[in-house]
Amino acid sequence: MVELRRWLRSPKGNITVFLCLLVALAGPVAGIGSIVGQLAVAVLLSIGIDLTVSVVRRGAISIPDGALITGLMVGMILVPSAPLPAVLAATALAAASRHALRTFQSNVFNPAAFGLLASLLLVPAGQSWWGALADMPAPFIVVLLLGGSIIAWRVHKVPMVLAYFGTYFAAFTLAALVVNGPSASLAAVFRPPFLNAALFFGCLMLTDPATSPNRVEDQLMFAAGTAIVGASAFVTIHGLQYLFIGLVVANAWWAWRRAGERPAGQLAVLPRSR
Repeated sequence: MVELRRWLRSPKGNITVFLCLLVALAGPVAGIGSIVGQLAVAVLLSIGIDLTVSVVRRGAISIPDGALITGLMVGMILVPSAPLPAVLAATALAAASRHALRTFQSNVFNPAAFGLLASLLLVPAGQSWWGALADMPAPFIVVLLLGGSIIAWRVHKVPMVLAYFGTYFAAFTLAALVVNGPSASLAAVFRPPFLNAALFFGCLMLTDPATSPNRVEDQLMFAAGTAIVGASAFVTIHGLQYLFIGLVVANAWWAWRRAGERPAGQLAVLPRSR
């Protein structure tokens, strides 16, 4: 019981509880029958892969809380009643990125973002972001903002979140006024479900401690780069995958930066998976 309370007070515990709250609020609107199956598949597969890798690599079982978060996010972002192959592909690719695409410090990419983006190449499926309360009345955005702000504060990434949203909305405003001219697609970015997706993404995915910077200066560059690349992708290809494209590019940049800062002579030992 003491360990459970300690975990619930940890950042991973906080985000898990918040994700479960979002599921409880959005689930009845999305349709319980439509989401239970894909959530169960995504969570169980993600945890199963994590436990298997843990046993094979270390001969021991570690708490798969990171895998739980990844599975929840995949299930909450895919459209309700997503095809089973799409759920399996997104989850498996997310889990694979956690354990296979790593530097000597940690995994390179945010697992859920990588899995959902990569799976589009294999099994294209819709992304409704129902777990971001996209189908709920507008006032429920307050829940997303409040909970997301707490998560960002707990992981010390508030400057990153503020920089991301400042750059994000500035980039789309500039695109609407100068680059593309006003259009229905650009205007949609400022309304649900795109707005909900951006809030969920910025507060809960961008701030992943394992794949984002800690120093404020690096946080500002990371956030601005994610927003600019994402906005450019949206103007070019549209679709909600623009958020993932921005983050995957920023993750790759940050991994390259960390590799350059690696102390000379340090052994390239894979750390414990998070």
